[in-house]
Amino acid sequence: MSSTTRQPIAIIGISAELPSGTLSTKNYDYKEFFEFLLNKGESYETVLPERFNIDA
Repeated sequence: MSSTTRQPIAIIGISAELPSGTLSTKNYDYKEFFEFLLNKGESYETVLPERFNIDA
């Protein structure tokens, strides 16, 4: 295949986990997340050090 040949592709799916704040029991869908952003919602958590290998 040459570098100028174009081939069709198909996007078969996409996924995202949208934050909903630390007090919520579920993650938001895209409409709820947009409202969350408009309302200046905050969503953050402490990341445990065990999630990172600093010796790598």
